[in-house]
Amino acid sequence: MSTVVLIHGAAMDGTVWRYQADALAREGFSPVAVDLPGHGDSEGEPSVTIKGYAGWLLAYLSVLDEPVHLVGHSMGALVALEAAAARPNLVRSVALLGVADRMPVNPDLLASTAADDVTVFVTMGSWMHTRHPVGAPEWKVDDTVAILQRSRPGIAFADLTACNDYPGASGPAATVSVPMLLILGDQDLMTKPSAAEPIKGAASDARTVIVEGAGHMAMVERPHVVNEALMEFLNRVESRK
Repeated sequence: MSTVVLIHGAAMDGTVWRYQADALAREGFSPVAVDLPGHGDSEGEPSVTIKGYAGWLLAYLSVLDEPVHLVGHSMGALVALEAAAARPNLVRSVALLGVADRMPVNPDLLASTAADDVTVFVTMGSWMHTRHPVGAPEWKVDDTVAILQRSRPGIAFADLTACNDYPGASGPAATVSVPMLLILGDQDLMTKPSAAEPIKGAASDARTVIVEGAGHMAMVERPHVVNEALMEFLNRVESRK
């Protein structure tokens, strides 16, 4: 089975893919949850552009033996799209979670992260999660906040700047010919499902799964639902070999 590269969102790291990495391994895939430069255990400086992160990702993909499946969340979804558009020969499919055509950032939030005000991470974490969860998710808001709080100074500002300045995801989506899946939380306050419609409309082969009872962090809020949708999609693409 193929390698699946999982790309985290702004000011986060690869640990957000814990549930998906386990499920992918059980299904026979080879999951790789990367830490973007300056994030988690990865050295280097963060980028202030999506294209900058996509360039880093492409350098990593170029050393692998075969095309991979890309799975990205939020900022990571934009990075996955840019990479797939730039080097389609390296990519078998693209799955995007918590994504929108445009991702403008609240000016007050940008100002707070520019000043390295770590107190804003509590607010960010609460925005990322639904206020009406289904069941009792193991992963809580505090877990998301903890990842944000351990990010290095300047990381959040760099990432949010990259998102804020990005001109739109529908452009690269229109050039991506591989199968695409959009997984969107029905209660996402940061990237509402309707904001992803231009991406689906521009893509040549895309479908959308709406996860009920999930916010921006659907992969940890309702991991079983996300995993089921992701495995069905990846196995369908694999069957085309």
